[in-house]
Amino acid sequence: MEGSRYIRWVAVCALVGAGGGCEWAREAAVPPPDAVVSPAGPALVNERWQIMKMAMAHDIFTIEVEVVEPSSAAAVARELVEPLQSQYAEILVYVYADGEGSGGHVPLKRIEWTMADGFNELVY
Repeated sequence: MEGSRYIRWVAVCALVGAGGGCEWAREAAVPPPDAVVSPAGPALVNERWQIMKMAMAHDIFTIEVEVVEPSSAAAVARELVEPLQSQYAEILVYVYADGEGSGGHVPLKRIEWTMADGFNELVY
């Protein structure tokens, strides 16, 4: 019995040690489909808009974006949605005024895209 416990303990230590050596594999792993992603980086920002948050669940993709010019919300939403249309049945873009994408502010608009109906805009 004592030898069996020792073997299990050694096996657990070896697996934990091997997992630490495979840190690079975890960094490259794809997040689970229901994961909430808070992106940061130059690819998600330009002079007209900044993505604040993205989330995926089932066949729906949600983007929260701040726009510098609120009148450009529809154009920004189309720019963000078009590359994703073949991957999701529904994409929701919540548009916030510049500086209001965090802190509980109400979005200016929700722009929804679905395969069946295309784009629909709801102003709050």
